[in-house]
Amino acid sequence: DSGALRKMGSAKMGYEPSLDGLRALSVIGVLLYHGGFSWMRGGFLGVEVFFVVSGYLITSLLIGEQEKTGRIDFKNFWIRRARRLLPACFAMIVAVMIWAAFFGSEQDLSDLRRDVPWAVLYAGNWGQILGGVPYFGSDPLLKHVWSLAVEEQWYLLWPLGFVAIMKLRRGATTVGLFLVGAAFLVMAFTFWLESGSPSLLAGPIGLFEGLARTTFMYLSTFPRSRGLLLGACVAFFWRPWPSARAANAPVRRLPDQVGPPL
Repeated sequence: DSGALRKMGSAKMGYEPSLDGLRALSVIGVLLYHGGFSWMRGGFLGVEVFFVVSGYLITSLLIGEQEKTGRIDFKNFWIRRARRLLPACFAMIVAVMIWAAFFGSEQDLSDLRRDVPWAVLYAGNWGQILGGVPYFGSDPLLKHVWSLAVEEQWYLLWPLGFVAIMKLRRGATTVGLFLVGAAFLVMAFTFWLESGSPSLLAGPIGLFEGLARTTFMYLSTFPRSRGLLLGACVAFFWRPWPSARAANAPVRRLPDQVGPPL
């Protein structure tokens, strides 16, 4: 409810350098991991951190808009996300296609015929799941778009969920705790998925029966929502920009003490 949210501070979201530092460390971990440095095991953690930060930032924007206007403008929200992400994504896809046309193997071209339509629709993760692309041991040229697809699906669905939750008119603490509970339920589901590896999916997920369990666990939207939900939860407890002078305010809270050095 907008009254409870308004107590959290101004609708204007400030710039947090600590988040850029956190994302930079995550990128370094992912690059080193994929670069073949066996001592670096932070690739998986880096991706998860990205999801947490994305959930946090998008939820903070939604809270700010709710505070300022009392509503969420879905059309403008989705247009802003598209303007931010689509040009770079499409440019990358075109560049990969051009490279593959001149230098790629027959396997590369075959993979692109399968993956490009899914990538354009921001459903690259589901294209790989339904196409039987193994998460480990296979590296099609557009394999990496799965993470962007998960985030874009979150941007599409979470504003609807946010509005539904706000209609319940609960306080910020209650909503935050609810999101923590939802994240842990997703973690429990992921643990159940992992416990059955390497068998194929079966049982209660009849819709996906016969799909590779490991690929589903790592790439599908629902298991990956755990980090996004945790980030959304943090936004209801901590937004350190109550005014335009927030960046210069004295450090008073533990999150502020930990965050800036990152």
